Amino acid sequence: MEVRKLIPAVFAGLAVMLVLSALWHGLLMHDFYAAHSPTLRETPLLRLIGLGYFILAIVMVVIYPKGYEGGPPWLEGLRFGMFVGILCALPMGLVSYGAEGCHTGLLVVVDSAWHLAEQGVGGVTIALIHGGSGVPRDE
Repeated sequence: MEVRKLIPAVFAGLAVMLVLSALWHGLLMHDFYAAHSPTLRETPLLRLIGLGYFILAIVMVVIYPKGYEGGPPWLEGLRFGMFVGILCALPMGLVSYGAEGCHTGLLVVVDSAWHLAEQGVGGVTIALIHGGSGVPRDE
């Protein structure tokens, strides 16, 4: 990836995913998460949340070109972002639920589905800045 695209893609993906996360977790579904995760912090550690999303955005920007298959960037970004969302959320949710019991199984399902959408939109954002390689991969 070209460096001139790397930094804008990281910050655009980061911004989109943070805004979506704040709307979903902070406004729309706050009561649901509170009811299904009794260990939810009263005051979230925003610096750590921001750092986690920053690392996620960097990883997504670096990996995206490696999986590009030659389709329209928005579609490739959506496919890629949804894959990353499920890859990150579902295994860790299941492990946490199985090991710690700190939330409900319903929360694992809802949160995993949400991350399909959130990282899907983040992937589209990253892909639109990155663009296509112009050379589809061989099947």
